[in-house]
Amino acid sequence: MKTICTMLLCLVTCWAALAQSAPEVKTKKIKNTLADHTATYSVLATNKDVKHGAYEMEGKHWKCEGQYDNGQTSGIWSFYGPGGKLNYKFDFTNMAEVFSERAKDSLHNVIEVYQNGQFVKTKVGNAPFYFGGEYRMLGYIASSLRYPMEAHRAGLQGVTFVKLEIDEAGKLSDLEIAQSAGEVLDKEAMRVLGGLSSGWVPAMIDGKPVKSKLVVPVRFKIM
Repeated sequence: MKTICTMLLCLVTCWAALAQSAPEVKTKKIKNTLADHTATYSVLATNKDVKHGAYEMEGKHWKCEGQYDNGQTSGIWSFYGPGGKLNYKFDFTNMAEVFSERAKDSLHNVIEVYQNGQFVKTKVGNAPFYFGGEYRMLGYIASSLRYPMEAHRAGLQGVTFVKLEIDEAGKLSDLEIAQSAGEVLDKEAMRVLGGLSSGWVPAMIDGKPVKSKLVVPVRFKIM
């Protein structure tokens, strides 16, 4: 009986110690009208600038959800497109792609990466992606694009393909026209994509971030 009581006392003591050491969290809901999304998350009670716990961000046609651990993204995050369809999953603890709806594509994750002083095409653990997912990026492009008046009057349409260079820190370090739709349209495409200067998850090789390039199409169509 004495042994059982001692064990129970130890368990209670351990539980109390864990409860005291666990960081307090406070739920806070934010609606960011500038970025056209709502973010719901918890922060440390001792520091409201540090996210900790469940995180959810939702826009018009996209949504993402996951966890923060003392201000750092951790665990598996899920990214959804229109209708709540799962588009992508990424493990921020192991820095690896878990699922992609494009995974059956033979060229999936074959991109240009910077190795030995030059960019070469190779397969990576994951291609760089904009935090929030593909549909967040597409939504940003659609809402930011301003059809150039000159092009509209001339009836110019087309697709400008812009090559973005994303560095190891997830920053947009350079961009260039990969395929032109005309100077006027190209200029607007460059302006819009230049606004995606940060917020990227870099490409990974063997769990390490690498500088890479990816091509993003910007479509111009007169309605």
